[in-house]
Amino acid sequence: MDISLFSKAFTSTYIFLSKEGGTILLDCGDGALREMLRKDIAPPSAVIISHDHPDHTGGLLSLLAYLKIGHIYPAVYAPEGSASVKMTERFFLRRYGKPFFRFSYLKAERTMRIKGGCIRTHRADHAGFEYGMNALCYEIRFQKKSIFYSGDTAYFNGLCGYARNKDIAIIEATFKDPGAEMPVHMTEKQARAVGKNAKKCILIHKGR
Repeated sequence: MDISLFSKAFTSTYIFLSKEGGTILLDCGDGALREMLRKDIAPPSAVIISHDHPDHTGGLLSLLAYLKIGHIYPAVYAPEGSASVKMTERFFLRRYGKPFFRFSYLKAERTMRIKGGCIRTHRADHAGFEYGMNALCYEIRFQKKSIFYSGDTAYFNGLCGYARNKDIAIIEATFKDPGAEMPVHMTEKQARAVGKNAKKCILIHKGR
């Protein structure tokens, strides 16, 4: 499986997973469209959003607008209550009279079929629940590969189980210094503790 990504804490995150037969995109921060064009990545059949912070959704409108020109309409999955994703859906509805893309707003502990596989949602422990923002992490089966994507989250015990025996675990590791940790993100040490349960671990969202 080919993986093309950019992820820097509080800046932008996007992760293209490609294999013969298809591509999916995990989060869609600013620059996702440029990355797809620059590296000639096949357009995604699904865009999977972990949460509604702008560094994870800031490139969604431009990506979808470009794909619409080519009559390519990926499915978009996001946590319920994702306001900026909903605004993107409304843009197409108001501008063109129909949304074109299928937007699905997900709760935790749901399984959805996607082209080439399926996704299973779990609640992530990230900022904003008290303000009405949800966050999800995902177990993904795509093109016969198993992937765990943490999105942004604090450490909690269930993460290790979600990552266990996956072919790839993509784990946020915002803080290098354990003393800098926040209750909404993981340190590199915590991320590695999760990632060691998978066959391969990629640490992302590094920043401080």
